[in-house]
Amino acid sequence: MRIQLGWVSLVGIGIVGAGCGTSTVPLDAVGDEFVQSVCEQIRRCPDQWRDEFAIINVFELQGSDISCEDVLSDFPDVSRAPSESEGVEGGTIDYDGAQARRCVRALAQSCVPFQLSGAVPECQGVFTGQVDVGDPCVATSECEPSAYCDLTDDCEGTCVARATVGQPCDSDEGCRGAEGTVAGCEDVDGSNVCVEYTITTDAEVGETCGPIDNEGSARTVALCGTGLYCRYVADAGSCALPIPAGQPCSDDEVCERGYFCNAGNCRTATFVGTVGDACDEESFIVCDPSLGLACDEDTDRCVLVGDGSEGSPCSANGNEFLSVFMCDDGLFCDLDAEVPTCKTPFANGISCESDSQCESGYCINDRCSAPVLCEEGPVLLPV
Repeated sequence: MRIQLGWVSLVGIGIVGAGCGTSTVPLDAVGDEFVQSVCEQIRRCPDQWRDEFAIINVFELQGSDISCEDVLSDFPDVSRAPSESEGVEGGTIDYDGAQARRCVRALAQSCVPFQLSGAVPECQGVFTGQVDVGDPCVATSECEPSAYCDLTDDCEGTCVARATVGQPCDSDEGCRGAEGTVAGCEDVDGSNVCVEYTITTDAEVGETCGPIDNEGSARTVALCGTGLYCRYVADAGSCALPIPAGQPCSDDEVCERGYFCNAGNCRTATFVGTVGDACDEESFIVCDPSLGLACDEDTDRCVLVGDGSEGSPCSANGNEFLSVFMCDDGLFCDLDAEVPTCKTPFANGISCESDSQCESGYCINDRCSAPVLCEEGPVLLPV
């Protein structure tokens, strides 16, 4: 399973999570709060109940102790601190924790996907670049909002004014739309120009959704109303109700929460939690990985892989997704090791092979690192 979310898609708008109780979001809590906000949408919004997110709802609703937060917090692309943290500490980026909270609350009341949240006014101005046009930069998030970082070499560039709608462009980040829109660089009549997308919400059952008016430099993305999802048939979208549990379905349809379309029917999984219980992953009878169990492929019975402690084995028959949940809180399953075992995340400066091994969530040039705005060039780390 690959979670297709992360800070890369949120640079410049600074989306953060759905925590409550304070008027601001502390910078060091952004990763955890982002996880919470993503989970809110996964639980509430049918358009999120596809592919990998469907199995997250299955975990929560069908007997496993694993929560959405458990799942996403184990994927560094989602849960780690944003790279903008380096710029905030260095003074090239301003962070507005109060605006972050307003963004959180706005998103919690809608199903606007995070990839389009730049069109939500409350989500603009969370991270604001402080570098003026013409001055050096290493990433676009350092530049003032009307500019982007035009890199001429690895981690070396200059803040350059963004193009407006209809003007020529080379990249999405080089475009700027009006407030409440999302801008991108698209082909229009054979030339790349800046295009502005306006986001509308609350389309009803049977009404058109997804990209509409999809020509020219002013376009629209229509989102479905509460409880609906956008069903695509031959690239055309229309709003529909999720298919009830146990009912026939097709690959372009979404089942109700906790179910997914498999072999033409809305199905779910059953979690079993005792050594020796019968299991069959093809029939979705799954040994609960949060209890350290895996299905023995030779006997079709649950076996104890490990107890979740540091040094304990944590491989679920090579299933990377299930193996992630076999370690106690604060540990990770080192799937890059010859024998996967539960380990304490590595501190900055320790050699690594993947982001998941590092406490910071960043493995750069084979060493764990603090967040950095630019990862292309050499990173100097303690040894």
